[in-house]
Amino acid sequence: MPSQIIVASIPAEVDIYIKRPKLNIYNNWVNSGLLVRLFLRKAKTFKALIRKPHHKNIIRYHGCIIHRRRITGIVLDRYSKTLKDRLREGAYGFNKRLYIDGIKSGVKYLHSLRYAHNDLNLSNIIISKDDTPIIINLGSCKCFSKAFISKGTYK
Repeated sequence: MPSQIIVASIPAEVDIYIKRPKLNIYNNWVNSGLLVRLFLRKAKTFKALIRKPHHKNIIRYHGCIIHRRRITGIVLDRYSKTLKDRLREGAYGFNKRLYIDGIKSGVKYLHSLRYAHNDLNLSNIIISKDDTPIIINLGSCKCFSKAFISKGTYK
């Protein structure tokens, strides 16, 4: 665990999601050390994107869970519905302009920090209770002009 990683301190009133390495998906990477590097890169990316005030269209990061000096989870706010789910429900009450403007605002924010998402799709946008689109899955997010390794969104 690098010293610059933030250890999660989670307020009791926050509903959280703990992102853990998906060993069943990347099982052939476990012994190569690549899975460890990818997960560490995710934690470093989240740390680099932390700004105050928090951007409302980017998932809120609380830090990492550390066990035996290793990152075992990345702590994020929890939401239950993706944009893909929302569109399946139908168009009732769907404000297309609100969604487009929110997603554009989140992407513009990432770009202002010189980061590209690289895996933006309907499953990587979640919806808050007040119908705000929030960009998630920053695992492929990388600083402009930097090479990266990614498998994209697992379907």
